Amino acid sequence: MTDLLEARRRSKRRSTQIGVTLFFEDDPVNYVAYGMDVSLYGMRLQTALPLAPGQHLRLVLSDCPSSAIAAHVVWLSCADSKQPGEAGIEFLVSSASPA
Repeated sequence: MTDLLEARRRSKRRSTQIGVTLFFEDDPVNYVAYGMDVSLYGMRLQTALPLAPGQHLRLVLSDCPSSAIAAHVVWLSCADSKQPGEAGIEFLVSSASPA
């Protein structure tokens, strides 16, 4: 099953353990989460925050504090799942061409 899922992905996932700071529009507080795996298009986070699918945020990786990445929540794990508190985040990439 895992091999089939990996074959459907746009980009290979790499396992990681990285601190991530989350920022939300109109919220002056930042929040801490942990990256579990990452690909070119997104990452799986572990967080205690009550996120919602479609929610927009910016994230900053602990090893690259000078750049924020725009993203949105794609999926959430169920509270009774084997991985409660996980969320799938898709990076938002600007389609604007360089001038």
